[in-house]
Amino acid sequence: MDIIQTIGIGLVAVVISMLLKQVRPELALMVVMAAGVIIFLGIARQLQEVISMFERIADRANLDFIYLPLLLKVIGIAYLGEFASMLCKDANENTVAMKISLAAKVLILVTATPVILSLLNMMLGLLN
Repeated sequence: MDIIQTIGIGLVAVVISMLLKQVRPELALMVVMAAGVIIFLGIARQLQEVISMFERIADRANLDFIYLPLLLKVIGIAYLGEFASMLCKDANENTVAMKISLAAKVLILVTATPVILSLLNMMLGLLN
């Protein structure tokens, strides 16, 4: 999905939402959420291409990218957490949005812990 399509989907959703908000506010919210999901799915396909490119580069260079899956998982948690948080904000559920953001940050820390521990062990090894 290119930027023109993304903008088009977003603008159409906003116009429809504005028209529906006066008559059926709950449907207006659904339109905005559906547009967000469609945009996210379009972007997710492009992210898959980036992931494939990283894997091809690692294969060509004969690199053992043991932390690549962890890095991709952290990036995924960050994007999904932000996306869910924005959907909640669209629904005027700011408290839930803040909780989702906090949960995503904690999950990122938990997921990154093996990398952090490995770096700390390497630094301790250098000091000894």
